[in-house]
Amino acid sequence: MTSLSIRLQKDNLGTDIALAVVARIRQIADVEGRRPEQPFFTEVVVPAGKADSRRIPCEAGIYQIDVTLPSGDIIHNEQMVLPGEDADVELTAGGSPRQWLSWQSFAGIVPTKATLEALAEDAVEWVRRTVPETKLPDVIPTVEELRSSPAFDQVARVIVESAPQSSEESLTEPVDTNLDGVVSNAISTQKITWDDLGNIESLSAGELAPIGAKLNRAADVVQPVSGKLTLRQFVWPSADDPWTKLARSPTLVERGGRKLRLRGMELHEDPTAYLWTIRSTSSRAGEANRWVVIRHDGGTEIARLPIPWPDLGKTSSRQADLEIFFDRRIYSKPTRACLTICDGELGGLLSYMTAGNVASGAPILWELMKQGLLERTLRDKNLNPLAACAAGYATIAIQKPGELTRWDPWLRNLMNQFPWLPDGAIIFARRALQLSKSRAEIEEARDALKTAFKRGLPYYAAGVQHLQDGLFLFRAIDTEAAAMHQAVSKLALRLDPGQPFTVLRYPRRKKMDVANHTSPRS
Repeated sequence: MTSLSIRLQKDNLGTDIALAVVARIRQIADVEGRRPEQPFFTEVVVPAGKADSRRIPCEAGIYQIDVTLPSGDIIHNEQMVLPGEDADVELTAGGSPRQWLSWQSFAGIVPTKATLEALAEDAVEWVRRTVPETKLPDVIPTVEELRSSPAFDQVARVIVESAPQSSEESLTEPVDTNLDGVVSNAISTQKITWDDLGNIESLSAGELAPIGAKLNRAADVVQPVSGKLTLRQFVWPSADDPWTKLARSPTLVERGGRKLRLRGMELHEDPTAYLWTIRSTSSRAGEANRWVVIRHDGGTEIARLPIPWPDLGKTSSRQADLEIFFDRRIYSKPTRACLTICDGELGGLLSYMTAGNVASGAPILWELMKQGLLERTLRDKNLNPLAACAAGYATIAIQKPGELTRWDPWLRNLMNQFPWLPDGAIIFARRALQLSKSRAEIEEARDALKTAFKRGLPYYAAGVQHLQDGLFLFRAIDTEAAAMHQAVSKLALRLDPGQPFTVLRYPRRKKMDVANHTSPRS
């Protein structure tokens, strides 16, 4: 049989992801190089890891294969398939900056090695175009020119700090000479480093001292951000406390309940990131309200811990690892913390949710349904109700209202059987609003939203957004719903909506002090 066998090579995941990425396979020619009258096309989900592959029966010919990663990056490949051949196609997702950041690079949380190398090459090419190798122009590039360069953020920002603010300004010959050496070194080594920039020592002398001070201040802030992680668990004091109090500050979680110590927690670190790995040994879902607190130089971040998380793809009672990534780069995007569940079955779908790209992961949802995994996850929700919620959120985000009505009783049970789980009530309410045909059904949806609010913060960021949207519909006719909507809206300002799990940010109000750093402790 003529076929293609496709897999995505990704090392150091720990477990293969059975349904990882979406591949689009298009026939562009037959074996003779002619365009076929009816070219073969299909869209399939392929695994990621080291072992498995996906076999796709096809006609002989030349095929273009495009794989969309959760980050939005696309891998292109062309493959000739001869009659009767099973052609192996091994695509590479790109190495991780560190082996222990494999899941984060797959999900697009951190760039791959290939992306970093491409950025470095682009930066050098930009320098080539902007500054001749032998002599600098009379005028250093303007701030706007520098900001439009594809160079690394940190490099670009430091150069911007030392650059003139307009094209009319220029620097004197001694500075030009030093910069010429930096540029020449960058070109010869095909990279730009902080050591290169640090060689411009003469900027701190004489009439150039103000410019040198700017550069030195910018260089100082490349010291990595320090952070400290603690785990806490407690019971909500009252229905409105988590919403009103956490909208103001993280104190309720930081000081509430008791400090939690989990065996088997590991820390990896380098100057760019921390990665805490939590291996939960408990199998009782919902037995505690668990949170992670990360205090760092720029403020505090807190997140609900989606554990325990039984890996449904394993025959044993193994728990999937929870990885907490923290970006230590001073110029990183505002959100530093991100939670990842290393689940071999739902890992692909969760990765697209992490990237805020659920629509691109829609074929994974269909494949999960085709294989019965989503149905089994919802039906066997007692095994992993948090995974059932992930399936529920993905379904209401992608499916049409009238489809999959056989799931509705399971969604009702997800709300009723887990009184500690806000997300179950939110998913039920959203589904009820989609299908409502009577006033009674609309009121049932409203009551479910109120129930969810009283249960506390959802585990999923999508839950906060759906709760806010749902209560908005009733705020004009129901004073209690209006008060709840106001409370959720205030807290939502703290939420990072681009992550699957609920992460709240509390930036430090005063200017960040990066002069003193402490070692991380867990």
